[in-house]
Amino acid sequence: MNNIFDIGRLTKFIQRQAVLNAPPILIAAGAIFGTMLIVSILTGYYGPENMEGLKGFFLFVFFLGGFILTSNIFAELHTPLKSYFYLTLPVSTAEKLIGSWILTSPVYVVVFSVIAYLIYLIPTIMVGNSYPVPAFFDHDTFQAIGSYMVIQTVFFLGAAYFRKYNFLKTVLSLFLFQIFIGLYAGLLFWLLFGGGNVNDRDFDNGFKGSIENTVPQLAHVFFWYILGPFLLVVSYFSLKEREV
Repeated sequence: MNNIFDIGRLTKFIQRQAVLNAPPILIAAGAIFGTMLIVSILTGYYGPENMEGLKGFFLFVFFLGGFILTSNIFAELHTPLKSYFYLTLPVSTAEKLIGSWILTSPVYVVVFSVIAYLIYLIPTIMVGNSYPVPAFFDHDTFQAIGSYMVIQTVFFLGAAYFRKYNFLKTVLSLFLFQIFIGLYAGLLFWLLFGGGNVNDRDFDNGFKGSIENTVPQLAHVFFWYILGPFLLVVSYFSLKEREV
């Protein structure tokens, strides 16, 4: 098979995946958005002062739904009776990767945001001028969307790597990774300072200022510009390994 990237094949693959996964996704979406609609109406009628909390609830559903959707995007690949058909599709690994990412990241973000906004308008109209209603699309919302598109790549890698219970295994892996980082940071601190009690007076002002300014900047660059692309590359090689 020709491994050169082809936009036509990519488009057909996206259409195939969308049609193939439409029934379970539509059922789940109906239940989720139906619940959001009921909660929105009840909030607008009984608790209009809690509109900020309603927006937070929407964002929680947005993250959880996206991560679960992403974790199952390669379910066909991990199902023995279906994997043969998936592996023999006339589509390159890169096209499978990009198509699956498009469905679970930008397409999901746009579809969820539009429907959630329309649902959010209902309690907004009900409240009227009685209470100040926070705007749905503000800086916090766009910050959350950007964070989702980065963190989502973690679950995307889990979907490609794990064969069963992808979502739960990815969550467990994140938990264990956080423990490892915490232990490593504690050990490094102990090695540097000998395990003694340390306070601000023990740090040189220049060193302390350098740490306070450099670490957040490095963390910002790593999270927003490096983590996502890196995990997508790792996901590509994980998919490639399944095709060998």
